[in-house]
Amino acid sequence: MTSAETLAIAGGGGARLLALTGDRASVESDTSTPPGSTIALLVGPDEQRYALKVSACRLSGERYRIDGRLVNVSRDQRARLERLLAI
Repeated sequence: MTSAETLAIAGGGGARLLALTGDRASVESDTSTPPGSTIALLVGPDEQRYALKVSACRLSGERYRIDGRLVNVSRDQRARLERLLAI
């Protein structure tokens, strides 16, 4: 993974990974999404998809903090997200 690694939300909107603990993740985004929905996070230039089941979405300043549970994520995919946090 390089510093060019990006995170976006399918359907539009940029995102930044804030926290990752077990299967729980927090993302900051410029778009909101309702609790109970599932969003697709697109990671990197290859746009690998990660499903996030939304448990909460709150306005924080001018952006939204989205908390949720990662769905069907392999160990390799989780490791990729952990490296994204380190950038």
